[in-house]
Amino acid sequence: MSLVELTDLRYAWPRQRPCLEIGHFALAAGETVFLHGPSGSGKSTLLALIAGVNVAGTGQVRVLGEDLARLSPSGRDRFRVDHIGIVFQQFNLLPYLSVLENVLLPCRFSALRRQRAQAEGGRPEAAARRLLAGLDLAPELWERPASRLSVGQQQRVALARALIGRPALILADEPTSALDAARQRAFLELLTEECKRAGAGLLFVSHDLRLAERFGRVEDLTRLNRAQAEAACAA
Repeated sequence: MSLVELTDLRYAWPRQRPCLEIGHFALAAGETVFLHGPSGSGKSTLLALIAGVNVAGTGQVRVLGEDLARLSPSGRDRFRVDHIGIVFQQFNLLPYLSVLENVLLPCRFSALRRQRAQAEGGRPEAAARRLLAGLDLAPELWERPASRLSVGQQQRVALARALIGRPALILADEPTSALDAARQRAFLELLTEECKRAGAGLLFVSHDLRLAERFGRVEDLTRLNRAQAEAACAA
């Protein structure tokens, strides 16, 4: 069974032509896939469908064998927090919470993620600190509100939040755009190592083809997507 499987997927924004039409796409547990394509090709829209944030008009999106369209909105929310770690393009950190509190959010909302984090070191906080240290975020920053971090620091906090509790699937949307070369390398090393440790699948979206060599498979969304090029996706 594939970790992610898309079959005859078709998606259109309201009152627009379809911007995504994908006959078949699959990602196996433990596989790392680099997905690229120009702006407007539907990369972020595709991630939102796989995460269950949006629901396809036709076709199937299965994650861990679950047909996401058959779940209620609250059911998709629960499934997402239990099984999917997401690094958003805009990070989506809560600005008034500290770095540690942001990283621990999945453990607050998911008993499954909390149990996995506890299995690593006795308390979720220990797992959070290990991830933050691996991402070169100094301990003096851990109690600082997220709003007082640089963009690059926020990006690393978002990765630690996605990885905590070893979700089965990591979705990363342009996650290295604000990092310098050295931190970008450390970021990717930690990301791929954590996915390997957890046996998690990774779908990494970027337009930076220089990063592609670090992944087990490379996919071009413009080749996967059968929708007309002029029907650009909004996200």
